[in-house]
Amino acid sequence: MSFLSRLSPPALTLLLAAAGAALGYGAYLASQGPAEETLPGDFRVASRGEAFDVKEQLAPGKYTIVDFYADWCPGCRELDPQLRRLASTRADIALRKVYVTDWDSAVAKQFGLSALPYIQVYDPNGALLGDGDEAFRVLAEVLDAPFL
Repeated sequence: MSFLSRLSPPALTLLLAAAGAALGYGAYLASQGPAEETLPGDFRVASRGEAFDVKEQLAPGKYTIVDFYADWCPGCRELDPQLRRLASTRADIALRKVYVTDWDSAVAKQFGLSALPYIQVYDPNGALLGDGDEAFRVLAEVLDAPFL
């Protein structure tokens, strides 16, 4: 006889409710995105799902990488430390993180996002050098930072 089958219905209900609450709290914490103060370099969270003006987030005189990500995206989790390392070791690079809460979020609709990870790279004058797959070529060729 298993442990769960020996529990009374009220005890089993309480156990399942506690497990659900713990999982829900963990999901809530994950949805909050990275804490800005723990990241080195020119880093800022530009959006947590809300629409925003990308031009206001660009760092004048620096290459700005805008990283659209989600905690639930395996590719985003793989790319994140590489982008952070790049921004923390190069004074000419700024990193702006955009948390995509879900496909119905304002920011996903604003940028027409249908897949992650998705990045944009802007030059020091604010001109878009590349986005999506083209951004990875820009990272490799212009910034000498090959990824994936």
